[in-house]
Amino acid sequence: MQPLTLDEILAHCDNSYDPAQRRQNLIGLLEPDEAIFGYVCPAARLLLATEKRMVSARLQREGFPRPGVTWLTAAYDYEDISAVQYVEATAQHSACLIVHYLGSDLVIPDAPHLQAFYHTLNDLIHRWKAKRRAAPSIEAGNLPSQLRELHALYQSGVLDADEYTAAKRKLVGA
Repeated sequence: MQPLTLDEILAHCDNSYDPAQRRQNLIGLLEPDEAIFGYVCPAARLLLATEKRMVSARLQREGFPRPGVTWLTAAYDYEDISAVQYVEATAQHSACLIVHYLGSDLVIPDAPHLQAFYHTLNDLIHRWKAKRRAAPSIEAGNLPSQLRELHALYQSGVLDADEYTAAKRKLVGA
């Protein structure tokens, strides 16, 4: 998976409503080194999938007494997402994405590439949760077996080279 830049993503989205403000709001939610791996732009909304969360920027139209628009932003940590569902279009309704988050449902309306975003988001959530489950505990066993388990995670692709090296250093106390 190749990371994307925020500027690449915003170039593909509807920027008719104050793109500079939306960009600033999103930058405020992202960590400086947080990579973005997927995005989708349903009506008046932008969703990003990073390595550890989904970020949303939604256009909020304001009325009286101050007409205008505001970008509402939110971050949904993967540890708090229990499931993600893609619902196919039928004669009664269009396709949508449902994110089950902290006991409520976030419904994302159909948009170009929504199904691809679903697959990317689902993959990132599973990878994040696998890393959390697989993170070895130093007290949990002996060092040789922990190093073998860590190497197996690296070989299977759950950990990349940098994560593997950092975890190995942590285990051996270097």
